[in-house]
Amino acid sequence: MNEEYINSDCGEKIIQFGNWIVTKEFIYWGEETTNYFHIPISKITTKYIDKEMNKYDWPIHLASKQWLSDKDLKDFDLAFVFALDFFNKITDTQGAKISKTLEFQKYIIEERNSPSFKWE
Repeated sequence: MNEEYINSDCGEKIIQFGNWIVTKEFIYWGEETTNYFHIPISKITTKYIDKEMNKYDWPIHLASKQWLSDKDLKDFDLAFVFALDFFNKITDTQGAKISKTLEFQKYIIEERNSPSFKWE
């Protein structure tokens, strides 16, 4: 991984989990590839829109990305939970639960890993 790329335009790295890097401004995909993903810290408490409204959006959204491996998603979950706590965002959840989010994300991962699953 190119250190110059890691620090470009995203701020100083606080911590890294796999290819996911947490800075004061973002959680971002730090591998130099065609896949470019930055989540502003100010948006990490965005909720997944469904009937219950009790899940965070980003872990669920990323589970639908074909280019992310199961390990990449687990690393993101670590970065995400770290950022929620580090930036004191857990109080901003408005009913979202980490447990409900990860339970639903696990379901999506199991579905995408099933032999009959077809990427659209």
